Amino acid sequence: MATIKDVTLSVNPGSDLSKRSVTVKATLGFDHAEIKKTFHYVISLNASDRPGDVESPFLLKNQELHVFEFGKPPNRSVIGTIKAASPTQSFSETAEVAAKLLNEDSGGSPPNPDEVIARVSLVAQHKDSDIAHLII
Repeated sequence: MATIKDVTLSVNPGSDLSKRSVTVKATLGFDHAEIKKTFHYVISLNASDRPGDVESPFLLKNQELHVFEFGKPPNRSVIGTIKAASPTQSFSETAEVAAKLLNEDSGGSPPNPDEVIARVSLVAQHKDSDIAHLII
């Protein structure tokens, strides 16, 4: 079964003052039977607050702040694709994100530090014949 480990998140200056360049890296592990198979992944940035943080009443714990998108318009998707090439494979994606989205602790005096986590999900791609299509 595929595994995800050593997930890191780095935030750097973006193309202008209102944006940040966010990079998510991880190590993917694959069983020998999974080599050469295709997997789909989704990367999201989520708020993760510590006990005692004073937040806006509208902010939920582990609220999704941003989902990475892949591809070029008009074919952009929140689902990326990777092919398993070896039992251990490095993985890295970068996205430009509005700085205000990353400031999830904007209220309070003084503002609390931000706790933003990256969540990476990985799923094996199935053949079309294995997928049930439902048309309503």
